[in-house]
Amino acid sequence: MPWPTLSGGGWTWYSGEDRSEGGKSGNYRPPARGKFYSAIQEFHGFFYFPGVTGTPSYTNKHQFYVDVTLHPFNNKDLTFFARYLQFFFDTTPIEGRDSHIGSELDVVLSYDYTEDLTFKLINAYFFPGSYYDGTAAVFTNQFGESVSNADETAMELVAEVSLAF
Repeated sequence: MPWPTLSGGGWTWYSGEDRSEGGKSGNYRPPARGKFYSAIQEFHGFFYFPGVTGTPSYTNKHQFYVDVTLHPFNNKDLTFFARYLQFFFDTTPIEGRDSHIGSELDVVLSYDYTEDLTFKLINAYFFPGSYYDGTAAVFTNQFGESVSNADETAMELVAEVSLAF
């Protein structure tokens, strides 16, 4: 490509422990606090709770990803980053369901205004996989309607300003 480009990929396996242990052996904890591969799925079980039972994002999961980083217009201060991820349960939490959790697309645009000041815009989409197909949990919303949103796409848009001292 005419612009400086990096590409990569990876696989992460969070083995965890069997849920039937009931926490007796200490349960699995994230290996490195603050290390996140995705903008939405990494927080499943912390901030996002779909209507269908699952396991926290840091256990019982395989994740595969490919990414690309480029500097448009050969400008080292402007960075475009995109990552596509696929998620699969190691052991499905609900018997009989498929292991495909879903896929995610994360796009990040950042601008290094100075060496101390960075502006960043993050846009992420999570597309539920076949694990969420079938009968989903139904709940009543604030208007008294029965709804189920366990199989809908999640989207997140984040603006970030970083100032280093």
